[in-house]
Amino acid sequence: YEQWPRRENKKDKFPNYLDHLMPEDDPLATRTLFVGNLELNITDDEMKRIFGRYGELVDIDIKRPPPNTGNAFSFIRFANLDQSALAKRELSGQYIGKFQCKIGYGKVHATTKVWVGGLGDWCSTEMLEREFDRFGAMGKIEYEKGDTEAKIQYESIDAATAAVNEMRGFPLGGSEKRIKMDFADVPNMEPTKGYQGSDFDPNIARGRGGRGLHRGGGERGRG
Repeated sequence: YEQWPRRENKKDKFPNYLDHLMPEDDPLATRTLFVGNLELNITDDEMKRIFGRYGELVDIDIKRPPPNTGNAFSFIRFANLDQSALAKRELSGQYIGKFQCKIGYGKVHATTKVWVGGLGDWCSTEMLEREFDRFGAMGKIEYEKGDTEAKIQYESIDAATAAVNEMRGFPLGGSEKRIKMDFADVPNMEPTKGYQGSDFDPNIARGRGGRGLHRGGGERGRG
């Protein structure tokens, strides 16, 4: 794909959520999604059924505010950025139950291991080592010839962070083969707790302030 199509619909109340940068161009892109404006009684199983079709779900954390204070929201961590970006593109602005969901990326959780996506037969372990060792001392490179992704262990979070920030969109395999970057899970990792993105408004996340809509089109009351 070269460019994801933008959905245009005058009924959409969240048009900015339907603009999607490609992951290799998006500094906010990560494997964790924030999903806002959910029904209070939504279950883990329902979220697994809806989001699990786009990839491997590592963690689902549904937050339910006190009664009459707004709708539920959730953090969903996928196995990698390719999967989360696909789910974000496909489900943003769609109805989950009665409400139109709002999806953004969760906060980037820096670790000492990085994920590199967008690879192909043209890549090699030697190429990865040559391009990524400039950021600091490296450990194991997890890559088999022909894989579309790799994981690289660094000795420090600073080195891994520099690699993620500086190599995002890098034409590793030539101008048409730009890579995607994210952090990878490590043992005993803390769960993601926050949301990032300039479009975030807690009232929208919780469906308050008249911004959350019933499927029938009427404004949702504040309770």
